[in-house]
Amino acid sequence: MKNVVIITIDSFTAEALKDEKYGETSMPFFKKLITKSIYAENYYSEGPHTEMGLQAMVTGMNTLDNSASLRRFVYADKTIFDYFNEAGYKLAKISWPANYYPKRFYGIIEDYYTQGDSFIEVIYWRLLYYVDLYNKKEMVEQDYIDLIGCFVDSFNSYLNFLNKNIHGEKTYYLAKNRVRGINFTKRYTEVKREQEIFLKDQYKYVENILKNDGRLPDALLQNDNDSREEESIIREKVVQIYKENRIFFNKLKIKQIVDSLFDKRLSIPKLIDSFIKYVRQEEHEYIGQLSARTKQYRVFNIFKQNREHIDSSSLKSQLRFLVKLLNENKGSQKPYFVYLHTLSQHGPTQWLSYDMDVTEIKNELKSAKKIIKNNKHYKGYYAYKLGLKYIDNCLKQFFENLKNNDLLNNTIVVITADHGSSVSMNPLREEAAFNNCHTELFHIPMLIFDSDSKSRRLSGYYTHRDLIPTLLDICKIDLNNIGRGKSMLDSSYCPEIALSERTPSGAPALLHKNAIYTVRNKKYLVEYECSIFKDFSEGILKNVYDLENDPDELKNLANTIDFKEIKDLLGCANKRHIQLSNNYTDWLKRDVSKLE
Repeated sequence: MKNVVIITIDSFTAEALKDEKYGETSMPFFKKLITKSIYAENYYSEGPHTEMGLQAMVTGMNTLDNSASLRRFVYADKTIFDYFNEAGYKLAKISWPANYYPKRFYGIIEDYYTQGDSFIEVIYWRLLYYVDLYNKKEMVEQDYIDLIGCFVDSFNSYLNFLNKNIHGEKTYYLAKNRVRGINFTKRYTEVKREQEIFLKDQYKYVENILKNDGRLPDALLQNDNDSREEESIIREKVVQIYKENRIFFNKLKIKQIVDSLFDKRLSIPKLIDSFIKYVRQEEHEYIGQLSARTKQYRVFNIFKQNREHIDSSSLKSQLRFLVKLLNENKGSQKPYFVYLHTLSQHGPTQWLSYDMDVTEIKNELKSAKKIIKNNKHYKGYYAYKLGLKYIDNCLKQFFENLKNNDLLNNTIVVITADHGSSVSMNPLREEAAFNNCHTELFHIPMLIFDSDSKSRRLSGYYTHRDLIPTLLDICKIDLNNIGRGKSMLDSSYCPEIALSERTPSGAPALLHKNAIYTVRNKKYLVEYECSIFKDFSEGILKNVYDLENDPDELKNLANTIDFKEIKDLLGCANKRHIQLSNNYTDWLKRDVSKLE
């Protein structure tokens, strides 16, 4: 039995691996690693952002099954952790705290936190959604049940974080610069007391918060992500480096502004239309995204960076900690299954290891300067480009460390993403950057390195649901009880269509929101929206793109396409719509208390 490691790089698009069209590749090591690994060329996230992307990846369920991802993994009868736990693996997670797994995992998964936590982390978007429903007088009984469940998850997740940090410094070793000065015992006592008030009358508790326009009790408002202690030594060190390289950073600021405003792919009609909407105080995503991309010049000024970003543990630190964890487990009869999720490529994108010594940071800066110099024609968010190079350097060092510690031949490494890029803004879109149908948001890398497996390129259109059966197949773990997805190593399994799904922005609730299906094959990308309480024919065809003739997906053909051309894709979405409608109806009848 080998160690199994999943490295999930948040907001990492496979489209970035095609960046030779701009100049030198940002990820030479990763591309070389592909030739030695199992690599799925057409692999897609089932959701456009973290919560929805992880639903299928961690549980194998479709993203919108069991009331969407409203309560994340709580309603999952099995997760990837269950399968490896049953197979005799030790479980560890290197990530931020607010992944509210079912309580059955407390004490089973070793948590190593990469940042602090707060009660609001879990409940925020959900509370905004239900406050809006409440003010419109549209809440029904099921909404109260769902919101109470979200509060249960928030209390459990936050108290678990505080309790673990009370009993062991190792859990917050990576987050030490973010949680210094926190009295975990005091915070635990305060939040536990508030939980007891909540449990006395859960309906009355949430009703009072809704009446108060979503204002939480003071005991729940402290943010443990940013303890207000003295400025850190890290900040002083990085300020020094920025001052020494002021010319480079000033050039980057100017380049970000100029290249954003004079991008040849900008659509003047869309800019005019978006500006008119802006004047009318309507939604105006296109000009808004142009403004956002232009303003990214601010990230090249250390004095504009927030403390949370500077004080976070770097990907390099996280990967070194992972090697240390595996190394300390040598000789154990139980190998590790480790899930590592890094936010280094999310906004704000990290491209320097602020928590390393000055020599390492200066070497990273040299690498950054080189990639900018050799990519003169890139027009997106430059920090994203720099982040890709940084990730590549970190992965290269990680594999070298595995080899030097005699761990490489005894470790299966998966490198993937929860979803594609929601921050590169390359090209600009008319829809919200983090919740649309476009390829850069769904097409993600899927690399599996195993020294005993033959390297190969897989051409099928796979999704996150196929990860669990594929890993179990490689590890020779019984696949008979897997009812979701299929192993990508099965030669008879080569799907020609990939389906992703989501709800509109905000809380992922299906009771009042439509389901949005995104289906694609080699020729077309189709987006279709419909309520699960209506027949599929009553929905709306929102977007159609000809991927062969319009690879940047800039010309929407929804109003002109011959439906015969996309019959198979619509048929796939229709089949899923019927399945999802039945799933939601069945879910409402389930006794899920044992899963919570």
